[in-house]
Amino acid sequence: MDKFVAGHKEQAPMTGERITTLEPVSVVAGYKPISDYGVIGNSFTGALVARDGSIDWCCLPRFDSPSTFAAILDTKKGGCFAIRPSSAYKSAQRYIFNTNILVTTFRTEDGSGEAEIIDFFPMLADKPQGERTEIHRVVCGVRGQMELDVILQPRFDYARIAPKIEERVNGPVAYSPTQQLALSAPALDFTVRDDTATARLSVRGGDLRPVVLIFGEAEPQGITDYHSLEKLNQTQHYWRDWVSRCQYNGGWRDHVMRSALLMKLMQYSENGTMIRALTTSLPLGKGNSENHDYRLAWIRDAALVLEAMMNAGWPMDEVEHFVLSLKSGWDQHAGSLSVVRGLNSELIPQERELSNLEGYRRTGPIHIGSEAARKLYLAPYGEVLRCWAVYRQRTGSIPPDVQQLVEPLADFIVRHWQQPDHGRTNDTDEPRQYIYSKVMCAVGLDAAMALADSIELRGDIQRWKDARESIFKVVMEKGWSDRLRSFTRYFGGDELDASALVFPLYGFIPFEHPKMISTVEQIVQNLGKSVVLRRFGRKSVARGENGSGFPSCSFWLGQYYIGAGQAHEAEQIFARMIDLGNHVSLYSEAIDPKTHQFLGNFPDALVHASLINLASGLSDGRLISLP
Repeated sequence: MDKFVAGHKEQAPMTGERITTLEPVSVVAGYKPISDYGVIGNSFTGALVARDGSIDWCCLPRFDSPSTFAAILDTKKGGCFAIRPSSAYKSAQRYIFNTNILVTTFRTEDGSGEAEIIDFFPMLADKPQGERTEIHRVVCGVRGQMELDVILQPRFDYARIAPKIEERVNGPVAYSPTQQLALSAPALDFTVRDDTATARLSVRGGDLRPVVLIFGEAEPQGITDYHSLEKLNQTQHYWRDWVSRCQYNGGWRDHVMRSALLMKLMQYSENGTMIRALTTSLPLGKGNSENHDYRLAWIRDAALVLEAMMNAGWPMDEVEHFVLSLKSGWDQHAGSLSVVRGLNSELIPQERELSNLEGYRRTGPIHIGSEAARKLYLAPYGEVLRCWAVYRQRTGSIPPDVQQLVEPLADFIVRHWQQPDHGRTNDTDEPRQYIYSKVMCAVGLDAAMALADSIELRGDIQRWKDARESIFKVVMEKGWSDRLRSFTRYFGGDELDASALVFPLYGFIPFEHPKMISTVEQIVQNLGKSVVLRRFGRKSVARGENGSGFPSCSFWLGQYYIGAGQAHEAEQIFARMIDLGNHVSLYSEAIDPKTHQFLGNFPDALVHASLINLASGLSDGRLISLP
């Protein structure tokens, strides 16, 4: 244990895992800022831990399971698992260097007492992470004395089931007809009232008091049977060993590794797929009604995610795991690709609205599932093909299971690229001729042609070349607005779309093309009043997005500047965006351009992938490109 105590107190000299000044926890109408959360997980599920020591979001046993704790979506009904000081305090959070082990520090107002909570899901290299779901919370007395309240308030099935709670010898258990949850804390004297168990925990300097939450266990064992301190050391070793296998030698390594660690946490261990975020339905802004579930396997943005893996020097066996996971989106019977699927490649249920939860700061509705799987999205065909082409470029080969799908995906593009679709986002309006979709179709055909020598073609590659030329021609004509001096969001539209920044990144159009230069100028002038770019122009109000800034777009702008030979501008963007990360260098889907308040689902894998890609580009002065 002495080895661990010394290890967890090391003050890592890194901005990516900075030790912040202890501050009071801000609560507005019962809700903490989204930026106040850190994250723990085990590549099977995860949890949001606030700076006040409360686990306010956790789905067990999988990322996409119904929630067990959901106070972030309803502070009164959602349920939580909190360990927090019983009197006034200040707090801070940090990660133990190069791990996903989170440390929350509490200090009394008068400075006389200080304690820490070390939160983690065990990561044991010799056992499947889903075999047993445990959350370990080790309470450490640092100095003086501190009293903490322990509150166990589970709410199964998105708070639609209030379980029965009973006190047992080693701690309370919560159960319903279908679920069981046990808390091992035998030294604490719990009081059970209705569906909440509470206890008081007192620690002095040098005390170590683990408590362990176990999902699927009917009777808690004694605390020593869970070997918290041994698993803590094993988990620390697991994450640091994983980081040591990442072959990234560029600049800003600390920030890159923090983002890579988060993405690894969110890569589902069973099949390598990546979820977009841990949460569902955190709003993009006040009054927004299009809240979405990001705990699913979204194929959209797969190319950006793969490039981030490559750029971060991700272990190649795990990169291949991700590459192979993409093929599961192909429906052989339907002959089409699903933009989103369940974590085990299952068809996800239709999107449903939960009326029992009020939503974060009363901004509902809460949605689970997604309608996207039943709509036409063309861009993912290009995303997947580019993934496979980039993988082949780096490794020299692609798996046989992937080879056989290259031609069907490319031919689908040839047949359907002229159709309207739902674009890049979760648009709920009628399908349109979205320009981003057309461009990604062309990108996919470029990738298919790059892969042609590694597959057995049944047809002539000329059909792909012809379609690619046709797409380029129609985008340059119908996708351009002389009045705006920019590419638009869709044919005949009159608003900007910051996703145009990726067009040259994927080789669709040269960085120096006059139309691309003009488009970037208009995006910066009209969507970039802050360093955080808005995605669309002011007319896009249907999803409440017009006021939201999207960090990914800002990182894309930085990548554009690298390709355009403007490295200084890219460095400025990167530096300013780094400052907008929260206290543990995590990012949400969106950020308010004026207040810098976090918005949308959290944490967002696409944002962290985009950060990695910009850092890598700044380090070596180049971007991934296909021949």
